[in-house]
Amino acid sequence: MNESDKLQEMLFVNKEQKEFYEGRDDIGLNRKGNVFTRLWRIARRSQIAFREAIHIDTFIYNMHSKWLSNLSDKSVLDLGCYNGNFLSILLAQNSQNYIGIDLSENAIEDLNKKLIERKINNAIGISKDFLSDEFQMDNKEKFDVIYAHSVAHHFKHFEVFLEKCHNCLREDGVLITFDPLQTYLPMYLMRQLYRPFQSDKDWEYPFKRENIKLIRKFFDIVNIQGIMGKAKLASPIYFFNHKVGIRLGLKWAEHDKIMASKEGKSLYNCLQVTLRLKKTT
Repeated sequence: MNESDKLQEMLFVNKEQKEFYEGRDDIGLNRKGNVFTRLWRIARRSQIAFREAIHIDTFIYNMHSKWLSNLSDKSVLDLGCYNGNFLSILLAQNSQNYIGIDLSENAIEDLNKKLIERKINNAIGISKDFLSDEFQMDNKEKFDVIYAHSVAHHFKHFEVFLEKCHNCLREDGVLITFDPLQTYLPMYLMRQLYRPFQSDKDWEYPFKRENIKLIRKFFDIVNIQGIMGKAKLASPIYFFNHKVGIRLGLKWAEHDKIMASKEGKSLYNCLQVTLRLKKTT
């Protein structure tokens, strides 16, 4: 399949994805998909309580905020932001120019309401397909930063996505990603068992080792950090004994911060990975 065919395939899938995710609230979104997809979503929500207890999202928020640094003279694209991820407002408030982009028109309408309520005049949300010619034609100015939280793994032909990001960035531009990994064997096997029943499988491609190799064709990896490596082992303990689960989770999360900050076994035993990437010339 040539590059044009790959692009057209993903554009078609994104139309289906837009219909799937179109909704005014998270409750409506959580009702979408077949029973297996909803059960998988419930299992993921059960992990959220544990992650919150050991401050994983706070760690990611602080790390990304540090990576983004001073945005006062930067143009930012918040890619696949839905109605605002946990950094969208910070990005909009602190950057010179901000565009939030998502397939969902309803979600973008909500994001724009939030921006107006906070009187952030240098920011706008748009409902377009990042891969489309329409987006490329309407946004000829390049960006200094692309923030892609839980987005990059939605693209089947990952190299096409990376090339689009590369082309949208200015020289020395930065791409920040956060995505699921499926390099941990038990999780890989669970996903393989679930995938035949998954209603959103056409746009769900958790990172493999090959994704990291492809990234290096377009970007230098400035930072890499695995999330929920050894710490994930405390999750089942947490549901039987909160106190012990949290104590072990906090301890093992500190282990992950050190050991999963470079490529190797510790990284590939993690459930998620975040990267700060710098555009190569």
